[in-house]
Amino acid sequence: MSLLGRFPWYGKLLLGLSAIFLIGSIGFYGASLTRGHTIDGSSSSSHREHYRWTGGELQLEATERQDSTTCYVSHDGGGQRTVQLAGTKRSGTHRQNLAFTGDATVSCTRTVTAYTGSSVGRRDFSRSGAFRGGAVALVVVPLVFLGVIRVLRTAARG
Repeated sequence: MSLLGRFPWYGKLLLGLSAIFLIGSIGFYGASLTRGHTIDGSSSSSHREHYRWTGGELQLEATERQDSTTCYVSHDGGGQRTVQLAGTKRSGTHRQNLAFTGDATVSCTRTVTAYTGSSVGRRDFSRSGAFRGGAVALVVVPLVFLGVIRVLRTAARG
């Protein structure tokens, strides 16, 4: 007899719900990570990748652990903005949101990930305590509920 065969229909349903919530949470988190564009950086300005940003919201996130990063945002209408990002394991801001209208070119001294538009909100939500806590609760609650039912049914029989 298989392991699942030992569970009644409601047990299989609760296990299935828990598995669906686990897969969905992992999928959402993974999708939020892959929606960004990697901008390859270099200390030499001639070797830097130039990322075209077409306006709206932009989030730059450092990907290197220890080194700080400088990004240059050159607005097509003129002017340049310099953004400092700390390494992901250093104190300071390793992620910064920018917003202005019009096109711009972004280049950085180290590799960063750029999120634009609705990807910024999804990425922020996937980092939040609400998402992490909710995902854990959606996976664990059906399993706890199944365990409580099994204990109560065993106690009622015995």
